[in-house]
Amino acid sequence: MLTIEGRCVSYGGGSPLRPLKQAFAEVAGVLPEDTREAAREKLRALIPQTARRSEIEPLLHAFGLSGRAGEAVDAQRAARILLAELATDQPVLFILDDLHCAKDARELIGRY
Repeated sequence: MLTIEGRCVSYGGGSPLRPLKQAFAEVAGVLPEDTREAAREKLRALIPQTARRSEIEPLLHAFGLSGRAGEAVDAQRAARILLAELATDQPVLFILDDLHCAKDARELIGRY
């Protein structure tokens, strides 16, 4: 089982995507000293099918790692695609700490 964790800001501030960015970065092995391009490539590598990698571009943009603009709905869809891809080989336990503080984050992943 793959266990990933993201933490919402306990006082309700911050980006609603913060817990997703933390969790996906951890799984991809993104380090704080990585360049934007290195972080982007590590996250793209989570999708084994090269043809599908473009589908997570809106999420990379929302994380500040891509220049491609996208709608919030596109970022939500991209997050679900990435979670589904991670779950193809093994179950995924996604721990969202302080979720009650982030209404938008609940809506983002509410389908999973």
